This record gives sequence, structure tokens and C-alpha cells, in this order.
Amino acid sequence: MNNRSGIILTMGILLSGLCFSCSKQLNEGDSPATFDIPDFSTKPERFREEFETRVSELLHNPDSAQARSQLALFFHANAQYTQASDLYLQLIEEDHSDGRWPYYLARILQDRGQSQEAIRWLKASVERNGDFALSYLRLGDIYLKTDQVEKANVAYKQCLERAVDNPHALLGLARLEIQRKNWSGARDHLLKSIASNPDILTAYSLLTIVYQELGENELAAEARRIGETKYRYFEPEDPWLEELYDHCFDPYQLSVAADMYLNTHRESKALALLQLAIDRDPERARTYLEAAKAHLKVQDTKQGIDFLKQAIRLDPQIEDAHYQLVSELESSGNLKTALAASQAAIRVNLHSAGLYRQQGVLLEASGQATQAVAAYRKAVELDPGDEKNSEALANFYWTLGETKQA
Repeated sequence: MNNRSGIILTMGILLSGLCFSCSKQLNEGDSPATFDIPDFSTKPERFREEFETRVSELLHNPDSAQARSQLALFFHANAQYTQASDLYLQLIEEDHSDGRWPYYLARILQDRGQSQEAIRWLKASVERNGDFALSYLRLGDIYLKTDQVEKANVAYKQCLERAVDNPHALLGLARLEIQRKNWSGARDHLLKSIASNPDILTAYSLLTIVYQELGENELAAEARRIGETKYRYFEPEDPWLEELYDHCFDPYQLSVAADMYLNTHRESKALALLQLAIDRDPERARTYLEAAKAHLKVQDTKQGIDFLKQAIRLDPQIEDAHYQLVSELESSGNLKTALAASQAAIRVNLHSAGLYRQQGVLLEASGQATQAVAAYRKAVELDPGDEKNSEALANFYWTLGETKQA
């Protein structure tokens, strides 16, 4: 085995103080290669199987760029950044045409705050794939952060040459104009950014400041009001990074990405990632809960309820799923079914104040006053510090005319 292959096989690190050794015969007559790899023993079975397949492929083909790239993408997509970085460096050396490898490495370094190294590899990516707009956007962001304003200006404009009206590049140019105190120029860029994508909070926050500087206080107040309805974090559309999802076998990572998409009105991408997370680990109850909430948000009530029931089947004590299911059944007008679901929820969550309070509301609506009082009292007993419990009980007493009890 050559020296570089030996380096490949020893690249793993210990993630939780544990490791295991893996011995493989590369070819008959070769000596076994023993190496430490990350401890994925707590990961889902599908995750471990995929990892073992990709490691085995590289072990049997240590000079294969394809095998190396598949393992690198797996590591990156599943948040194993040190191993991914090592493999990306090897791929950059071997493949001088694919801009993804330096780009992926740059993104890891940028997230770690290693700006100069990130710039180096973003430039390398541009040299290989000069038409990929996001490389210029990332360069602009780093240049802006490191006070290289002229380079930032050039990079943002290069991004816009390849992706007309890219809202994030327009935001970058607006920030540069704000630094120059060119308020009207900043306003123009921000309005173009909002016209391109009206869901980015940062645009409204900056526009509020700009309008204040221009003396347009009513417009500033309106920008602030609209901004309060937007999600804090909005990652740019990035086709290369989105390719990583196909290599992600960690349902938690997929769920985090789905949540970001869902909160920025990119529901179709969110639903696709949540379905992928379910496919990766069909026994994870919380994924079904997250998928249920996503489907309910897009008014797909039937699928949402089905996923809630699946979450409860997998984990009967998942309180949030019970609460959401009862709420949806009540909203559909089926009070009897909602009460039955509430009783089933409490049987397996005897210490949930929220579920008792919810049951009190249902009993109140069904005219069962005595039982409703008992449910509200139980909620107060379980969590006296939650004002919602005491308020629910007091309000019901007022409804009954028992003001002394209230």
C-alpha cells in the first residue's frame, strides 16, 4: 500500500472518546490496514450501513477519486468536518477541474472563522468554475467582514453578473453604501433586494436604519413592522450545498435544514427533506412530529394527522405530538374524537400539565363542568408556576359564576 493510501486510512478521529479498529484485506496477499474511524454506534442503522459501504469502497479502491469523493461528501453532509476537509484537500490535488471541492472546503473554513484560508479556496473554485455565482457571493461576504471593501464591491458585482438580482449580493452592496453613508444608494439596493426576495429579515432591518437616516420615519416604522414577521436566518439558495442532502443520513441534520426552509417559505424543499429524514430513519418519532407540523403549516391536514399518529405510535410519551393531534381533531370539529385522544394522551403522560389543561378546555366545551374543573386543577397542581394553568381555572370559575373560587 502506498503512503498516501495509508494517510487516507488513518484520517478518522475519535468523536466521543471511543474508536474501533477495522481490518480489511485490500487484495489477496496485501497486509491488513488497521485504522481508527469515528464512533457512529449511536447513529441509525441506515446511517451506519451507508458509512460502512463508503469506507469499504475506498478501502478496496484507495486510488479512486470517485470513492474518495463519496466518503468526503458523506462526512461533510453529516457534520464530520475534519474528515471531510482532509479528503477535500486530496480531491483538490487530484482533480483540477471540479470547483466543488475547493468550494466545499472553503465553506467549512468560513464557518470556522478561517477567513484567509476560505478566500484562498474560493478563488480556486472560481478558477475552476467561474460561472458559479455563489462563490463570488461568499468572497464578497468574507471581504466585507474583513474590511476589504473594494474587493467586496467587485465580488458582489461579479455575483450579480452571473445571478441577476441576487438578493444577498444586493444586501452586500447596500452594506457597503451604508459604510460610506450613501443612504440613498443603500436604499436603492435594499429595495431591489426585497423585490427579488421579500422574506429576508436583514433587508428590512437595514432599510429601517436607512429610512431613519433619510428622515423617512413612517417608512422606517413600516420596514420595522414588516421585518418583525420575517425569519431571522435566511441562507442563500446554493445548489452545490444542496447536493449534500443526498449524502446526509442523519435525520437530525436533515430536520434542521428543513426547519430553515420551512420558516423561509420554501415549503416544498422542507417537506422533501423531512421525507428523506423519515426514509433514512423510519423509527425516529420526532421526525414524524416535525413532518406533521410542516404538513399542517401548508394546510395538508390529513397527512399531518397521519404523521402525528405515527409519532405517537413510535413514542407514546412524545407530549408535543399528543397535544398537536388533539388540537387538530378539535379544530376539525370532532370534539368526541378529540376528547378520546386527550384521554389516551394523559394515560401515557400522567405528569403533563399542558395535556390536562387542554383536556379541561375540551371538557368545558362539551359541557362537562365538574370534570373540566378537575382537569384544570390537576394542571395547576402539576405546574403551579405556569400562569396559563391558573388563568384557565380562574376563567372557568368566572364562566360558572363562582367568583369566590376564581
